[in-house]
Amino acid sequence: MLNGKYMNMAGYTFDSANITKPNLYASNGLLHIIDKYVPVYDNCWDFMSNSSIAPLMKTLLLSFDTLMQDNPVQIGVDPATGSPIYQPGIGYVKHNLLLDNVMNLKDEAGQYTLILLADAGFTTEMNNIKPYFKTGNADSTQKLAGNHLVKDFMLKGLVSPSQLPATLTSAYGVQVPLTTANLVASYKTSNGIVYLMNDVSFTFANKFPPVVIEGEKPASFAADRSSNTYYRARKDTSTGRLFNDIYLQNYGYASYWLRYLVQGLYTTKYNVSWVAVNDVQTTPLWQQKLCMDSSNNAASFPYVTVAYRAYGEISLGQWTLANYRKTYLYVVGPSSSSTTGGNNSISLDYIKLTPLP
Repeated sequence: MLNGKYMNMAGYTFDSANITKPNLYASNGLLHIIDKYVPVYDNCWDFMSNSSIAPLMKTLLLSFDTLMQDNPVQIGVDPATGSPIYQPGIGYVKHNLLLDNVMNLKDEAGQYTLILLADAGFTTEMNNIKPYFKTGNADSTQKLAGNHLVKDFMLKGLVSPSQLPATLTSAYGVQVPLTTANLVASYKTSNGIVYLMNDVSFTFANKFPPVVIEGEKPASFAADRSSNTYYRARKDTSTGRLFNDIYLQNYGYASYWLRYLVQGLYTTKYNVSWVAVNDVQTTPLWQQKLCMDSSNNAASFPYVTVAYRAYGEISLGQWTLANYRKTYLYVVGPSSSSTTGGNNSISLDYIKLTPLP
């Protein structure tokens, strides 16, 4: 449309109106006559912004608004620092971080489904989630928990009320349970639909899925041992599963480590496991361990033997995180510095951190 919005035409319908007289030729185009007025709709985001149906969730969504510098006008250079000086008040545009990072519900060319929670249900779900985002600041906890809650309510594709399934899958792979008894109302928008729900009760396992760290993607190494490092494509001989891993051998460095950065771990206890495949030697069977935060953390897990052709997950134990934060995980090899016989080896398919309620 001339206003940048889109209308669906199918057969002899224009949006919700019927085309009663199609294809009336004119000197510069066609005329179609429809049987009723078709209103201009807000898009999903503007509907939420202009509505009062879910005030608490609306307040949270709009709290992600921020001013960002777009095409600033430089008027000079700071002589002390060499940094550019920009004209005040010019080049700043309001952005919403959810629209930028999760899904752009203002996009008129797309089709979207937005789920809003009535105040009571929103409060319940926020209270369920906030304990897993403990920080030293109440505002940070609120923002982190809020982002974790609402990101799964912004869905690509229009799901009409007649097609509403028991669950929808968010862009993050989370199952969003939709009980029709909790459906209060639905609202057509120019780029999809908005649902108002009394409650959406996530299961813990869906909302807090396992964190999987791929072994072949370390952030850094104890030292350069590229000539002793192999990135392998392997096959589980018992199940046929194909996988990639990292394998090091005879690298001559005592307690050599691979370091992995893990962002945004929840405040909770985790079951910790890994798959570390030794399909190269029956003897010697080397040992390796997993450490949290530093390669010599005494509170980390003890050494375990990497058995020959054991392709399954090995439980390492449990680990509790007191605050929401990032951390480094270290896979540490044997404490010797051998360069022969496969005594110094490390392998890793993946590490899995499974959150516990």
